[in-house]
Amino acid sequence: MIWKLVSRVLLICILAIASLTSVAAQTVSDEEPSARVIIAHLAPFADTVEGTSVSVLVNGEPALEEFVFGDATDYLELPAGEYRVDVVPTGATESAISGALTLVAGQDYTVAAIGDGSNQPLELLALEDDNSAPEEHRAKLRIVHTAPFAAELSDTAVDIRKENGRLFKGLAGVEYKQASPYLDIRARTFDLKITAPGGDPTLIDVPPVTFESGDIVTVFAIGDGVNQPTSVLSVVGTPRDGDGEEPARVTIAHLAPFADTVEDTSVSVLVNGEPALENFVFGDTTDFIELPADEYQVDVIPTGATESAISGALTLAAGQDYTVAAIGDGANQPLELLALEDDNSTAGPGNAKIRVVHAAPFAADLADTEVDLRTERGDVVGELTNVPYKVASSYLEVPVGLYDLKITTPGGEQTLIDIPPFIVFNNTVVTVFAIGDGANQPTGVTAITGGTPFLVFPANAH
Repeated sequence: MIWKLVSRVLLICILAIASLTSVAAQTVSDEEPSARVIIAHLAPFADTVEGTSVSVLVNGEPALEEFVFGDATDYLELPAGEYRVDVVPTGATESAISGALTLVAGQDYTVAAIGDGSNQPLELLALEDDNSAPEEHRAKLRIVHTAPFAAELSDTAVDIRKENGRLFKGLAGVEYKQASPYLDIRARTFDLKITAPGGDPTLIDVPPVTFESGDIVTVFAIGDGVNQPTSVLSVVGTPRDGDGEEPARVTIAHLAPFADTVEDTSVSVLVNGEPALENFVFGDTTDFIELPADEYQVDVIPTGATESAISGALTLAAGQDYTVAAIGDGANQPLELLALEDDNSTAGPGNAKIRVVHAAPFAADLADTEVDLRTERGDVVGELTNVPYKVASSYLEVPVGLYDLKITTPGGEQTLIDIPPFIVFNNTVVTVFAIGDGANQPTGVTAITGGTPFLVFPANAH
């Protein structure tokens, strides 16, 4: 589940600005920790993502440029002190948003540009983050309503509910600009939705999300339903850095359709003989799990069985990100692990990165698994033609915006998977897997973001 945008260049820029402005007022001792700030653009004031582009100025100096709706930074470290923040639309000279920000040493913050300038004013929303670690086998979730889809606050009220319709943690009648406290939750998969008060209709159907032990996540409801569709954006909190070698990060995915019900695909994943995941079913994915660089034995055991269905060795390098997927159906294609090295470096301004992986074992002969990736009009995407099972594309750098793609037979004559339209934001990194065998489990797609903010497929816009 979880999702952060690494921006080392911007971090260096911010630090340089901080060191040049109000030095005397902002000098801190060597012992005093910095404040940390995530900046997010959640203001849907234009009807295209490109039209929401802004520059963010800190104390009059550019800190972020071509920053668009849905973008969020990683934590940026700043000395404690007072700062002036201005948000200027790209190409304009006047600020659309101006505000003062007081940062306390050792405190983490999320500062979001919100409002659409029509229903709700453009302004800054500053939140204090609590990145203290949850208890073992627990996670922390905060939910923030920043979707300006109505002018009257009472008309923005929503409920947060489970898929079965029950209220989630008592979150009823939540109005625009309100934030829940950090909610202590079990580390498991949650299937939630955002509804009108009382539970009907559903305004945003949030895809199931798996929380791992130790996760700290803030979920924003975003979009106004006119300029930008209503949806959710997730931002990950991170504890402050400790000492030692940078760990590897691993996303684990269950993409093996070996049974004809999802419940019967349930497995346990053991790492070096110790249970790491239980009741993990087809379609489940984890957020990044940090592990020390080393060699690991991974075993996948069907729930209720004693023997491994999949066993494999995994070598992890310090500082490297990976996606490791259980694939195959045991009939057309063998059950095995597919390990991919992830590149979560950011794309150029105004771009995102998409990788496509064929993990749909719908035929026994590799030649019969070949597919094309095409636009809805039939144009080939990224020269991805005749792609066989188990092949992953390189990362394709694409402009931000709305995409409507499909997976077809070679030549494009028959559509095999019609991918729902989806939006990618500036610097989003996403891997799209073709999954399912068409017999046990239907063919479809699942998307894993490289720890970056992402927008779910637009659904039930308010």
